[in-house]
Amino acid sequence: MFTGIVETVGSILKADHQDETGGTSYTIDVPADSDLLSDCHLGDSIAVNGVCLTVTAFTLKPTACFTVGVAPETLRVTDLGALKEGSYVNLERAVRADTRMGGHFVQGHVDCTAEIIDKRPDGNAVTFRFRPIKQDLLRYIVYKGFIAIDGTSLTVTTVNDEECWWEVMLIAYTQERVVVAKKEIGETVNIELPTYPIDKPKAALVINKPPVNLIRTKQPTTSKPNKQPRMATEVLNETTFNTLEALEARLLRMEQVLYGHPASQQPSASNSGDEPAAKRIQDLERRLNGIVSRVRVYGELLRIQKSYPSLFYADTPSDLPTQLSTAEISAVVLSAASSFPATSSALSAIKDTPIPDPAQTAALIAQTDRMRALEAVQAVQAAEIAELRTRSEKVVRAWYQGGLLDGSARLADVQARAERAEGRVRRAERAKDDEKVL
Repeated sequence: MFTGIVETVGSILKADHQDETGGTSYTIDVPADSDLLSDCHLGDSIAVNGVCLTVTAFTLKPTACFTVGVAPETLRVTDLGALKEGSYVNLERAVRADTRMGGHFVQGHVDCTAEIIDKRPDGNAVTFRFRPIKQDLLRYIVYKGFIAIDGTSLTVTTVNDEECWWEVMLIAYTQERVVVAKKEIGETVNIELPTYPIDKPKAALVINKPPVNLIRTKQPTTSKPNKQPRMATEVLNETTFNTLEALEARLLRMEQVLYGHPASQQPSASNSGDEPAAKRIQDLERRLNGIVSRVRVYGELLRIQKSYPSLFYADTPSDLPTQLSTAEISAVVLSAASSFPATSSALSAIKDTPIPDPAQTAALIAQTDRMRALEAVQAVQAAEIAELRTRSEKVVRAWYQGGLLDGSARLADVQARAERAEGRVRRAERAKDDEKVL
């Protein structure tokens, strides 16, 4: 089980399509600054571009890398067979029980591949459009739902059922940390649907279309040459049924959000129109009470709404959201007038700040791997320099202790011996002088 939050991007070090077992295996290089293999064991599961694979070998020195085997079924369902030496892949370790679930539950079991049919910038984000190889799976992809693309947990921003495609948007942060951002139109990605997929036709959640008539199907009426105006009772009945249908549709959506599926069976179109309005209202109340009893916050909101209904209605634009008078508001605004020029100057400076050339920024980003390699080389050189300093310090200390100090001791000994000899000579000369005097 994974989360869809990519830990690091690795590269294929070796692609062996006829390994010692007779199958396909990939050896994947892990960036030096990644701790992906810090707690790795043989047999562990690692998601490679969203595919759960088993570690068959790994090493941490001289470079961190690991090997995984790929089954024939995996090669048939996914796009791993197209990987070659130098290809980049998303990597994520299996989730632990104490890990934050930043994405969603991803099993690593790819359902199919999809083709990138469009890629366009949107501000600092990039929108990708995909068309699945198995187009019948589009029924399980819903607007604002989650989906795993090459093992990356992403939110669906648009779905088009008629043309059979959907879109996701990658923010700038994600673009720098996943493989999908580097792919172009025509390339493929691995797709994994949610672990509890939503069947849009059954749940009546057809995205980007007008709401489906969930409860009552209107019978076609034959046009008459002289159409008479409808009676007030007919208009009232029509309004009542439309209101009930809207309430039931909204309740179905609420149940869908809370439980992942409608809590009650959808009435069939054949008999829903024959049910009395009172019975349908009672059914709505029963289902709403069931939601309130299960979800405490809904009950609290209903009690607050009953006691303070004005809290649930927005103020009109003419109403000021304050109890201060106009004069008091003016005084508050004018008290900060001294800061207006500085604020205006700062805003102008921000506005006048030139935006870097995207090509230069892209070129700089492309040098990231090279800069990381240089940083690693500098770290090794720094370690070697530190070792040389230590050795030099030992040599100087040995020279000082063995050469300078010992030499000083010998010099002092020679000087002492010379002084003693000089003393003996002086005493001998003094003795001779004394003999001459006598």
